[in-house]
Amino acid sequence: GERAGDEERQPAARADETPETLLIRQAIDNDKFGRRRGEVDLVISAFAPQVVVYAGQRSADPRAWQVLCEDREAFREAVGQDLRANRYEIERQVPYIHVRGKKAIATTLDSGQVVERAGGPARPFRSEWVWYFAKFEDKWLATGVVQDVGDELPAPAAGQGVEEIAEVLRDEEE
Repeated sequence: GERAGDEERQPAARADETPETLLIRQAIDNDKFGRRRGEVDLVISAFAPQVVVYAGQRSADPRAWQVLCEDREAFREAVGQDLRANRYEIERQVPYIHVRGKKAIATTLDSGQVVERAGGPARPFRSEWVWYFAKFEDKWLATGVVQDVGDELPAPAAGQGVEEIAEVLRDEEE
């Protein structure tokens, strides 16, 4: 089992950091600190007005993802409801950031616990996110986020559809 203090510590700045990755990391940290403090505005400051937020369903297959929110205002509402009900005691690792021009992608791994503000029990929390960023003037904002992405659930039965299409095409050839 894990003991307190065993979690990986992220250095303040890594050798491969650039001004761009530092700004992206700052946006990701604003989301984390806002969740920890229950500050909706701090969370929302990391997101572009046209952000799309997906529930990843613990799947790496985009066909399993579901749209949760289609803009920042809808996301603000959802985050507000969540933070009124829950307190997040989380740590966040940022294992990957890749910048290409004015676009970037990043991954995060959150771990810790969520505590119901109404006095419920603390629940273990672990969530992997994929973040899509765009640069707006001098600010990096998330334009898309997939929450709870992973490889725990099998992909939707893609092979079946392909097999059915192949069968229809064979039938038409005859």
